Amino acid sequence: MKHLITLVMAALLLSTIGCGHRKGVVPTSLPNAERTRALAVGDKMVYDISVSWENAKGTVTSPKEGTLTIEVRNGFKHGTIPSNIPKTYHVSEQLEGQGSPTGQISWMGQDSEGALYFLGRLDQGIEWALVKDKEVKPDTPAVLADGASWSYTMHLSDGKTETDTYKVVGVEKVTTPAGDFEAYKTRTETKISNGTLVTGYVWLRPEFPRGVKAEQDITNTKSAKKITTHIQQVLSSYKLAE
Repeated sequence: MKHLITLVMAALLLSTIGCGHRKGVVPTSLPNAERTRALAVGDKMVYDISVSWENAKGTVTSPKEGTLTIEVRNGFKHGTIPSNIPKTYHVSEQLEGQGSPTGQISWMGQDSEGALYFLGRLDQGIEWALVKDKEVKPDTPAVLADGASWSYTMHLSDGKTETDTYKVVGVEKVTTPAGDFEAYKTRTETKISNGTLVTGYVWLRPEFPRGVKAEQDITNTKSAKKITTHIQQVLSSYKLAE
């Protein structure tokens, strides 16, 4: 689910309306009342991206638009894999915007219960940054529920440290070009050692490897320029492999 890193990447290159959030359980289309779904090679999700910038005076630029395509592919081993993760995947992320296409590949794992784990990334085809920690905590738990929260800190081989926190704050109906979805509204925060701070919300569904919608604000706490990047990411189409 490393949607936050994808959003940072989108900002460097360049909504939907839901009802008020409420408590409840999101119904799913999964068989046998399953609460989560295994990733499958061939899963594909396409998002509309909108990016704008706000300076210290509150002036906001006109949004720039783009399209993000995420595809699940076969993965191969880049490093030591925790024993509780039997399967790994490459998740390709390709962004088309106002300039040349840009992208990255995330190395993701999934345990037998369905929890997803972030294991590393290849950004712009330069060099793999792998999680060095011996204990890897879930990026997304196997079962989502109203009120659930999770967090983790990871150390990457490129020298960066990242801390992520998530909390499900309710259930909302989200309208997207791909359809209407009941989803878990999840408050997110990512802190990266280079000063990047990402805060906002992502709307999650058990069927999908990524959220159906995200709204994030990105700032750099170490920069003298007080610029906030606002990003909206909304599902426009999808195809889940059998």
